[in-house]
Amino acid sequence: NTELDSTASVLSFSVEAKDGDVLALDYKVSTEAGCDLLGIYVDDELVKVFGSVRDWSTYAVALTAGSHKVKLAYEKDMYTSDNDDLAYIDNIQVLSGDEAKAALAANPVYPVSDETALVPTNEGAKEIVFADVNGILAANFPGAKYYIIPGEEAVFNITLAEGVDPDSVCVYTDYDGSNAGVADILEDGVYTFISGIDSNEVTGFPYCDAYLAQGDNVIYVLFFANEENVNAFISDFLPEGETWTYADGSAPSTTGTPSTTVEVPSGYSEYTLTFVDQNGDPVPGVMANVCDDDTCTPMTADEDGVLTFVSPSFAYHIDVLKVPDGYTYEKPAEDVYTEVDGGTLEIVITKN
Repeated sequence: NTELDSTASVLSFSVEAKDGDVLALDYKVSTEAGCDLLGIYVDDELVKVFGSVRDWSTYAVALTAGSHKVKLAYEKDMYTSDNDDLAYIDNIQVLSGDEAKAALAANPVYPVSDETALVPTNEGAKEIVFADVNGILAANFPGAKYYIIPGEEAVFNITLAEGVDPDSVCVYTDYDGSNAGVADILEDGVYTFISGIDSNEVTGFPYCDAYLAQGDNVIYVLFFANEENVNAFISDFLPEGETWTYADGSAPSTTGTPSTTVEVPSGYSEYTLTFVDQNGDPVPGVMANVCDDDTCTPMTADEDGVLTFVSPSFAYHIDVLKVPDGYTYEKPAEDVYTEVDGGTLEIVITKN
């Protein structure tokens, strides 16, 4: 099922086992980390998955005495493919005695924590809290945490609760669109993930997000270079009246915003959405979701009905969320997308 989204390729069989036996198999994968996965099911229970890029290795699963139904499935999600988009299996066997014990002892061991979390470790990183007066952030980034992280890179420590398979979890940043399997970033007993930091001064975009995902379970973190970029985020993307404080209750030291006059970096494009009525007059305050394949970001047009952002070059899906009183938006029959390389896109909002 290579490059066939939302499909599964399955091999099923039965085995007879005695107490202490294990099911052992060799596997090799070259897939989209955390998303397209080779899974081992025993009696319909998922016991292990493999993803990302791994050369031939062996894995063993303990069995109880009796007959068991085993399923090996390469299961692909509904989005994209990565690497070779292939899973391989070989040498499926039931082992007993010392061979079984040795096979289990050779399985990888991963660190376990009290909770699954994505936390910045930069010196000087501070958590902040938005009032979220209209519930926009809660709707688009449920359960998210927000930080100011000084410096050129954001360094995150990832912890996984007991029972969470690190091969089933990926971590993503929209700074450069990178996606890593958590099992692949284990070093010296710690899962460490590093991202660049967007800012108006550097990329023309005031914030960056990272998320830790296991299927539909997502932990979001939005982070900013400084207070000025938090203020710019509010000004550019959130409705009037939004406020923020530090998590310890202290107030920010400035209401200023940074300059947005920057050179568009390589691999990025500048996108401008203009919202006008049927007479061509600007419609201020329109709120729209700007979506790539993985996330949606709510943004709000300025007093001239213009919404501008700089992001990695992509055909972004535009979904109008809210229009001012006295206006109506009729969703077109075909979805609205930007051009990959940026430019201006006009969207008509009907004045009642």
